[in-house]
Amino acid sequence: MKFLYSVALAAAILYPVASSADILPTPPGAPGTVAHNEWLGKNFSDTMLNERDTTRRNEMLAELVAEDYIQHNPLLAEGRQGLIDFIPVIYQIMP
Repeated sequence: MKFLYSVALAAAILYPVASSADILPTPPGAPGTVAHNEWLGKNFSDTMLNERDTTRRNEMLAELVAEDYIQHNPLLAEGRQGLIDFIPVIYQIMP
């Protein structure tokens, strides 16, 4: 869980975005505000842990995670795709 928290925190700090309404709800504040970063971290965690539909999850992660995301886990590939490829491993460990 510490790894997932670190990923969510890094995403919230490094990539504040405005999302499209059909994929994610409207953020409660401007990028960089506490409210926006909390929203970003919550949606990132919800997407990673609860969204079982691969297509929807990938669409949501495209909105939440930069394509050139810096992966801090040396066992995973760099970028958003490395994170997307890792998600099925999470579901195998915690079904």
